[in-house]
Amino acid sequence: MQDLKSLDQRVTQLYKRYDSVLEFESRPFIPTSENIEELESEIEDLEEELAQGEVNSLSRVEQALRVWLQESLESMKARLLNDRAFPNRYVRSLSGKVNTLINFDKRDPSTVSSILVEVLKQGPAVLRAASGLGARISEERRDMLAKDLQNLSRSCQSLPTNLSEPLSSVDTKEQEQVKEGLTNLVQKAEFLSKEVEGTSNPPQSELWSGLDYADTLARVYGIDINELLDCYRDEVEKRDRNLHALAEDVNPHRGPFQILEEDLAHYDSPEEMYQAMKNFLRVARKRSLDYLALPDGERCEVWEVPEYLKDSYPWGGYYGKHPLRGEVEGAVFLNQHNYQNLTEGWVKLNAVHECYKGKHAHTG
Repeated sequence: MQDLKSLDQRVTQLYKRYDSVLEFESRPFIPTSENIEELESEIEDLEEELAQGEVNSLSRVEQALRVWLQESLESMKARLLNDRAFPNRYVRSLSGKVNTLINFDKRDPSTVSSILVEVLKQGPAVLRAASGLGARISEERRDMLAKDLQNLSRSCQSLPTNLSEPLSSVDTKEQEQVKEGLTNLVQKAEFLSKEVEGTSNPPQSELWSGLDYADTLARVYGIDINELLDCYRDEVEKRDRNLHALAEDVNPHRGPFQILEEDLAHYDSPEEMYQAMKNFLRVARKRSLDYLALPDGERCEVWEVPEYLKDSYPWGGYYGKHPLRGEVEGAVFLNQHNYQNLTEGWVKLNAVHECYKGKHAHTG
C-alpha cells in the first residue's frame, strides 16, 4: 500500500505541474515538444511501476487506488495528445491565469502580485512554445490559435486600467513589473499571431490530429459514448414531451419556442440584463437552500464576459472559485456584446445552471 501511496503522490505532482496549481502556481507549463515528451516519458515510467506486483494480493482499497491511478495516467496521456493538437488551449489557460490573478483572486495583494510577476515573466515562453506547435496542426486549428493569441493581447491591454484597485497596496516597483510584463505579453502575442497566420500547411501525414470525441470521453473522462447517447436520447425525448406539454398549458395556440421568444425576450441593454441576472440569483439562491447547505461567506457575483472569452462564450459561463484553497466566492459572466441574443428565459436558466444549485454551488 505504501508504494501505491507514493505513486499517488507522484501522479498528483504530475497533474499539479501540468495544470500549474498550488505550489506550481507561479510556473506555467511551457508546452515545447521536449517538455511534452518528458511528461509522456514520466507517465510511461509510472505506468510500468504500477503494473509491477501481484494484483490479487492487494486489498479492495488498494485495488481501487490502483485502478484510479491507471485511469489518471491514461487521462493525462489523452490530454497531452489533445492539447498538442489544440495548442490554443495553452494560450487560453495563460489568459485565464492572468485574468484571474488580477481581477478575481481574493488573497493578499502582495501574494497575488508576486505570483503574477513570475507568471508574466514566463508568459512569452508559453506563447512561443504553443505557437511552435502550430506548425503541425490543421489550418482551422491554426486560425483558433491565432485568434486566441489576439484575444489574449486585447485582454491584457484592457488590464492595466484595473491594476490600481487590486494591487493598490503593492510596492510601486512590483506594480511596474506587472505592467511591464503585461506589455511584453501583448507584444509577443501580437507578433506570434501574425507568425501563426503565415504558417504553411504541413503534409497530411505529419498533422497532429488528437483524439476523436468518443476516445476523448473514454480516456479523459472514463465515459462510454454509447451509454451516454442512450441516456441522452431518453432525456431529450422526455424533455421534448414535457416542454410541449408545458407550452400547451400556457397557450395551446403557440409552440414552446414561440412562447419563449415572445414572452421571455431579450433585454434592451447589457445593464438591464445584468440587473435581471442579479435578481434571478437572489431567487435561485433562496430556493437552492431547500436542497443543499451553502458555506458562510459564499456569494456569486455577476460579471461581464472576460475579453479573452468573448468569442468562445457567446452567451456566458461560470468563473469558478478555487476549491483547493477553500474559496467560496464565484462569478457568473454574461456576454455584453451579444445581449440581444440572450433572452430572459436563457438568463433564468443560467441562474440555476451556472450558479444555484449548479456549478457555483457544487464547486468546492
